[in-house]
Amino acid sequence: MPTAEPPPANRWPILLALLGGILLRAYHFFRCPSVWHDEAATIVNVLDLTYREMFGKLRHNEAAPPLFLVAERAAVDLSGDSVWILRLLPFLSSLAALILVAAVARRLLSVHGSVVAVLLMGVSNSLLLHCCEAKAYSGDSLVAVLAAYGFIETRHWTLFARSFLFAGLAPLAVGFSYPGCFVYGGVLVSLAPSFLRPHSLRDRLGYLACIASVFTSFTFLVLRPARIQRTPEMNACWGGAFADWSQPVGVPLWVVEQTLEVLRYAFQPAGQVMVLLAALGIIGWLRSANTREQALLLGVPILLALAAAMMGQYPYTCARVMAYSVPALCLLTAEGGERFIAWFPRWKWSARVWVWVLVLIPTGLTLYRVAVPWPRAACDEASELVLRDRREDEPVYANHWEYEYYFRRLSPNLLRVDDGRAIGPSWDEWSRSMTRKSQPRIWVIFTSATPKDGFVFSLPAGYRVGQTQQFSMTRVFRLETTE
Repeated sequence: MPTAEPPPANRWPILLALLGGILLRAYHFFRCPSVWHDEAATIVNVLDLTYREMFGKLRHNEAAPPLFLVAERAAVDLSGDSVWILRLLPFLSSLAALILVAAVARRLLSVHGSVVAVLLMGVSNSLLLHCCEAKAYSGDSLVAVLAAYGFIETRHWTLFARSFLFAGLAPLAVGFSYPGCFVYGGVLVSLAPSFLRPHSLRDRLGYLACIASVFTSFTFLVLRPARIQRTPEMNACWGGAFADWSQPVGVPLWVVEQTLEVLRYAFQPAGQVMVLLAALGIIGWLRSANTREQALLLGVPILLALAAAMMGQYPYTCARVMAYSVPALCLLTAEGGERFIAWFPRWKWSARVWVWVLVLIPTGLTLYRVAVPWPRAACDEASELVLRDRREDEPVYANHWEYEYYFRRLSPNLLRVDDGRAIGPSWDEWSRSMTRKSQPRIWVIFTSATPKDGFVFSLPAGYRVGQTQQFSMTRVFRLETTE
């Protein structure tokens, strides 16, 4: 049975852990880091596509759940296209997911276990990274926690009422979060034991209706946006995230390695060491009939991602597409920590110290990232310089998608963003066309993780480098005529 809620006097440690996670998210959101490459691809699609087009192929080989794009575009239409507005939904989703994890933990774990779960969720470096970017991953974790919270809060409802609730929410959850289909797989499996017990025809029909709703939503997702958005370029970027059946002997080892990588993603930098605690947690819950449903609810979505990766359909590795698994891993690890401590009744405090040593590993990285934020190209600063100093008719050439967003107000005739794969003129062709128009100055922005010496392209005839400004991983060049 779920653990009873702690008395008010014992809630303070949980509330302090929750407050710490909220403050960390607020810090990174209001720090407002520069838009990064993949985030820029999502933003460009949000700003350029119609609502209908968001259910089809996206630009820049991008993939994103359609209802997330719709929600982002609605926010832009209501409040403008500033980076604050574009990141507001992920930020609020991250806050809501953290708060709901605290609520779920209080119902499933002891006070000590709840503190561990909330703290792990609050300091997860990966989730903190996603809370301040216009990407769908914070929404993925929110959908996962909402499903867990709804399942636990409705455990005393009839099967029909629970099934009706989840059936109605399935299209929204699956459309807002691609891994929402895995989350709903966990819901259906967890409700299955209730379906198998004696119930009225109404209850059974409600459960079957829930299956139909999930299946219909999943089928639409697979046949329309997910299929259209998947490109060879996208497959290539995932590398070893899929099982290699050309060497079947190595697949079991791949499963172990990638599972450890999923733990590392959840609890960077050394989340692999948490695997013992997470395993203790889920095995302990599976062994008891009273807690088996919650073990299935949290564990099945991760197993479904693994199964999809073994079929080459979904990446399973240390990657942002596994953000939805982090809340479940926090809860399972916290429960496993409690069981580990119970193994050593005579050395309970020593065992508890070992658990907290493991918890402090991701906490240490998170505190380091407060002092030294994640390295990121200063595309915002470079763009601000150009927008401030350029004259109205001066063209701009840049090499990253970020600049499509930062220079979105420029005339398309004066802006060329070329990442090496974009369709359109190369630098040599574009610069020749600009010089024929007798442009006195041309601005060039070059972003790269590897520093480059001097001007990175061939100088057009009659021009010289008049000004160079260095930013983090980015250089701005102002070309001027030699006359």
